[in-house]
Amino acid sequence: MSEEHIYDPSLFFSPRSFAAALEIAITANDTTVERRNRVETPYFVDIINEHIKLTEHSRVMDFGCGPGRISKEILTRYAPKVYGVDFSPPMRAFAAANAAHPNFLTCAPQMVGDLPPVDAILCIWVLQHIPHPTGTIEMLRGRLKPNGRIFVANAWKQILPVKGNRWLVMEQDNVLEIMRTNFKQVAFGDHFDPDKTSPGLEKHGWWGVFESHLAL
Repeated sequence: MSEEHIYDPSLFFSPRSFAAALEIAITANDTTVERRNRVETPYFVDIINEHIKLTEHSRVMDFGCGPGRISKEILTRYAPKVYGVDFSPPMRAFAAANAAHPNFLTCAPQMVGDLPPVDAILCIWVLQHIPHPTGTIEMLRGRLKPNGRIFVANAWKQILPVKGNRWLVMEQDNVLEIMRTNFKQVAFGDHFDPDKTSPGLEKHGWWGVFESHLAL
């Protein structure tokens, strides 16, 4: 990465309101943040429910939970135990206030190793922002129960926050191939429904459901 494109995640530490946190979590160049949150959140949870059956007895890690929009939807529908993991203290605070549920607990990534193994992990628009995601993916693999599943929604390219509160779009470590190396692929989609998210994302990202190799 060139000197003028220095990785700088401070953008994620900057929100002073829930609206600002949500705007950082789900940018909306061709729609509105409100609409994208309203239609995309249940869309992803519907896909998750199709391949990962959650109940009140499930344990779920929402990795990179941001302001907690996915966690809140899952808690409303299924009331499992949800761990919202985010490296930004403001995001964790907004997530806790947004979810407002006794089964929701937030923590920093450094504390993931102290959490009990989980039935499901969610990584929605997260891995694309990590410069070298291999180590993160391997860490997540170690937190899944046997037969546990992970849902990923990700851009095809890497989108890194850089100095000046800007985004750098570049070719990335192939997150999909890293996932397929570390997990068994259960389901996959090479595009998104444009009516259920930002229309411009239709062919610019993918989703997948993967299962722990321990289940093989």
